[in-house]
Amino acid sequence: MSGRAWVSVVWALVAALAFAAFGCASPTGDDVGSASAAQTGAHSARTTVDGLTLVDLFVDDATTSSPVVVVLHGYGGKPEDLFAAWSAFPGTVRFVFPQGPIEAGDGYSWFDYDESGGDAAFGRAVAAAGDRIMRAITKHVGTRPVLVAGISQGGFVAYGIASRHPTQAKHVFPIAASSPGPLLPRNGAHTSPILAFHGRSDDVVSIQYAREAVAAFRAEGNEATLREYANVGHAPSERMIGDVHAEMARRLGAR
Repeated sequence: MSGRAWVSVVWALVAALAFAAFGCASPTGDDVGSASAAQTGAHSARTTVDGLTLVDLFVDDATTSSPVVVVLHGYGGKPEDLFAAWSAFPGTVRFVFPQGPIEAGDGYSWFDYDESGGDAAFGRAVAAAGDRIMRAITKHVGTRPVLVAGISQGGFVAYGIASRHPTQAKHVFPIAASSPGPLLPRNGAHTSPILAFHGRSDDVVSIQYAREAVAAFRAEGNEATLREYANVGHAPSERMIGDVHAEMARRLGAR
């Protein structure tokens, strides 16, 4: 993909940031709000690792030794926004919801960057955010492989994690996102397997950017698939989140 096209991705993200309401990424038709762990039937715990807040959600009697799924909220979101949707996971899983380090409205953002720096600055910001998250996750849960999902801005970070942390991130699930050009694999570089989810009616981050990112990962010999949803915009639908859960459960062997 040309540098110009990927600079356009930067501006797509800038547009996404203007729509902070999407940052919570509540599934369409399901007003998640800020559900407590008790309301979802799960239990949670909050800790701080190297200055980064991590919120654990233990689903279906999960413990600290259960399989780990890391979920990154969107711009303006926070971990509690995700409790209701993700506590419906069909299996025993320990979710870890990191919280963005930068305040953004009523929630948080994963990074800030100088827009005048173009795609290079965008790539550096996304890479640094992903690196910080994965360092904290390693200290929090150990070196075992984890699954990683990210929504909107968190999905951009998830793509970066797939490129930069293929050993630790066993499988990556970006939702309504794409990858900065500088973080696309090159010269046959190995990445985490990717299964991306995107609405065809997304008018914040065009599905074309997701198609091109997935194609770029595949072109370097990596496993990358995009699942498209008709009549779905930037906010993921209930069906989409259900499909993400099912694919994660299959890879974890959850029942």
